[in-house]
Amino acid sequence: TSVSTTGKFNAGTVPVTLTWAGAASKGFNLIGNPYPSHLTWTKAFVDDVTNAALIEPSIYYRTNTGDVNSGGNAAWSFKTYNSSTDEFSPAGTTNIIPPMQAFWIRAKAAGTLNLDSKLTLSHQSSNPMKVPAMKNNDRQRVRLEVSNGVRTDETLLLFDQNAADGYDAFDSPKFAEASSEVQIFTTVEDEKLVMNGMKNLPLNQEISLGFIPGNANSFIIKANEITNLPTDVKVILIDKATRIETDLTDGNTVYSFIPVTTVGDRFSVIFRTSSSVNAVDNLDDKVNMNVFVDANKQINVSGCIGTNCKIVVCNAIGQKLIDMNSTGTTTTINKVLKAGVYFVTLNVAERISTKKLIIN
Repeated sequence: TSVSTTGKFNAGTVPVTLTWAGAASKGFNLIGNPYPSHLTWTKAFVDDVTNAALIEPSIYYRTNTGDVNSGGNAAWSFKTYNSSTDEFSPAGTTNIIPPMQAFWIRAKAAGTLNLDSKLTLSHQSSNPMKVPAMKNNDRQRVRLEVSNGVRTDETLLLFDQNAADGYDAFDSPKFAEASSEVQIFTTVEDEKLVMNGMKNLPLNQEISLGFIPGNANSFIIKANEITNLPTDVKVILIDKATRIETDLTDGNTVYSFIPVTTVGDRFSVIFRTSSSVNAVDNLDDKVNMNVFVDANKQINVSGCIGTNCKIVVCNAIGQKLIDMNSTGTTTTINKVLKAGVYFVTLNVAERISTKKLIIN
């Protein structure tokens, strides 16, 4: 389509009015690149004192990786860039916005955002939105991708000493897509995240993954990037509906599944050290139970709702070592056990599950 315009090209500061409907609102505003050149979303712009109080550091845009707008191989999806971390999701996204391209930002308050010289203007010989932008640094990161055979979605876990484990500028909220679209995300402080920045790699601890199946009925999950993880750390995906654990560390293994109704997050991921646990065998799985050993060599048991569940740990010859009530959804048993074979039993309202745990 050819579009005729009149008037002068924008060159200086351009004010943009942002709306915000209060703490209960998502705060997303759709704006556009008002310049006749490409616009680069920069950390200097977002960190400006005025802007930092007005907007979050991420931008979002919707683009099509197919050849047609609808039908055929059309594949529309949201891309996310975070200026605080200089990270993208999915990989291949960039922070360069073509002329007249619309993009979303998230407001913290209503006000006027001035697009000014802190945003770099440039000319590009190709469409930069589809140019892969592979990174080469020491930051640890894991990308998890879900696919229904037609559409994919991704969540990024990254680890940086400057990040906090709570919600901060190193996190990017997930754009609120339609429930008909397949989606995967992590959650921090009730925020669904497409990019989750944490201070340290949480070894042997579950990180919950939210999953929305959309209109599809079969899926695969894989790790399409694993960068700078220690050689003895495995990336383990846990399906809480089936209790199946899948090692995704090689980047090629995929977990195939169909939607199953579950309470809460469908999946979790564990960065498991190979020296901590050799195996966990399901002996009697009547409860949605998971057992792992953390970096302090303490047993963690999840699967209880509240504090009214009974946990019993016995050694290989049947001696009862621990008999306690749960302390929450996940209970850490404050006792270091030496190498050996143990049996962990969880009793939830007379429904009992037992797992055999081997500790090196």
